[in-house]
Amino acid sequence: MSKVVIVANAKIKKDKKIGDDINNFDKVIRMNRFETDGFEEYLGSKTDIWCINRKILLQKTNTYYGFYNKRWKSYKDKYPTLEKCVMMTYCHEIDEADGLRKDNMVVENSIEVADTYEIICELGKRWEEIYSNDNFRKPSTGLTTIFYYLNLYNQIHIHNFDWGKSHHYWGVRGPEDVPSQHHTWGFEEQVAKDLISENKVVVL
Repeated sequence: MSKVVIVANAKIKKDKKIGDDINNFDKVIRMNRFETDGFEEYLGSKTDIWCINRKILLQKTNTYYGFYNKRWKSYKDKYPTLEKCVMMTYCHEIDEADGLRKDNMVVENSIEVADTYEIICELGKRWEEIYSNDNFRKPSTGLTTIFYYLNLYNQIHIHNFDWGKSHHYWGVRGPEDVPSQHHTWGFEEQVAKDLISENKVVVL
């Protein structure tokens, strides 16, 4: 059984120098505008899968639109085990992923689109169990990625998640580097705790 770790982009804990451990995983998944240069001691460098949200890939008004085009070739050169880029986004409609797969950007670059409709349904149920209403807000790329890969692997390891408590580890270069107000971080943290108690997620 492959060992899989998802590395998030929260502020680094200087006492967790586990980069070598991360590099020893069978699959290392990183997200959005991740960096490794200068952070290898804490986050490792191996990268097998790059998950990136819909806004960065497709929304032309987004500050980082075009980030994929600027980075894919250099990432392939830098990370020899990098297999693919996966669009990781929330799908509220049952056929939403199919529509996204037809986008020219996706087709031309052979980007995989994660069908997260069932995941969004499950998260909505978990929300209702906790809050007794149906006001579920869109989940973060991190939580969506965890659930997506739990459908493929029995257990997922995670590192450097803090559920909206800090800015990105490379510093604040713009508003996108501070915790998004579009996510309900308390809910996401509770769901993560539930997954840990269910022995589906292990924190490094």
